[in-house]
Amino acid sequence: MSEQTKIFVACLTDAKKYKAEALFDGEALVIANVLPIEDKGLFSKWKMPLIKEIQQKVEQGYIVLVEEKTDYVSRYATQYILEDLNDDSDGGSRRSNYSDALDWYFALADTGNLIIHPDYKKYSLNGSGEGSMFDRQNDDKGRSLYKVDWKRFNGGYRAMLLCVVGAMYEPLSERFLESMFEADERAHEIANPALQFKSVIQGVTLARARELEKSRDEVP
Repeated sequence: MSEQTKIFVACLTDAKKYKAEALFDGEALVIANVLPIEDKGLFSKWKMPLIKEIQQKVEQGYIVLVEEKTDYVSRYATQYILEDLNDDSDGGSRRSNYSDALDWYFALADTGNLIIHPDYKKYSLNGSGEGSMFDRQNDDKGRSLYKVDWKRFNGGYRAMLLCVVGAMYEPLSERFLESMFEADERAHEIANPALQFKSVIQGVTLARARELEKSRDEVP
């Protein structure tokens, strides 16, 4: 097993604020905890302890992401907002960060590479069917589109996705790419993690299309 990457995240954009920790070894993402942040009392009373915790995590080599509309806390880490739109180098429509994070979440979950501590299974995301908080469809490029039930999508779920984003920024192992997605030879050579992520998702779409075509051919 390769060296594990430690991830710490804090979601401060929701009325219910959460923090979470995870480990990523290049293939499997282990969610260790998802915990509420006590935000009672004065602004500085609860934010200063959080800032100190974030500074400690950074010093210990963690990837630290903070979702916050201001930079009061996020200035000590990497600011990341799930609703922000990301760049599309192919010239197509821009997608939100949470759409990319959900793609990656479900890719990990579908292949058994997302491991959640039993105490925090309640923050698992259902991808489809009854009880799901997402209406999941595809656009004309085969990309997943997610209509989110924001009333149910609280800070605990957001923290879970931020852990996935933290893992996304790390280089992915070659074995992971090949075994999960049958990705093309370019995928593991891409140095930019964001572009690497896009190649992985494209690999997922291609693999699923091949499976569907194969199943149709096998029908007598």
